[in-house]
Amino acid sequence: MKLVISTFLRLTPLLPQKAQRYIWSYIVVTSILALLDIATLGLLAVALTAMIGGHKISVPLLGAIPNKYDLLFLAVVSLFIVLKSVIAVLVQWVATRRFGQYELGIGDQLFMA
Repeated sequence: MKLVISTFLRLTPLLPQKAQRYIWSYIVVTSILALLDIATLGLLAVALTAMIGGHKISVPLLGAIPNKYDLLFLAVVSLFIVLKSVIAVLVQWVATRRFGQYELGIGDQLFMA
């Protein structure tokens, strides 16, 4: 991992300024999506464990959720998972177009040289 990070940091200054900003924003957005995925899967694990055991779902910061709201809680967590996936697809869609433009620009610079 250290080798990948050091290579990335050495190559980043060679990219156009817009590409550098976009790559850093891409890294931040992707990291936020990964954290959201971790949180939702953790909530799903907590909910399913409690539901299988016949207990109330106990969520940090929210407290205990009555059994009558189990399905609603699962629906909300599932909605977050789907929403995160849709956002991830959109981020990848934008990234493929942006990176294609930057690759073309770098190719043009190399061809001119």
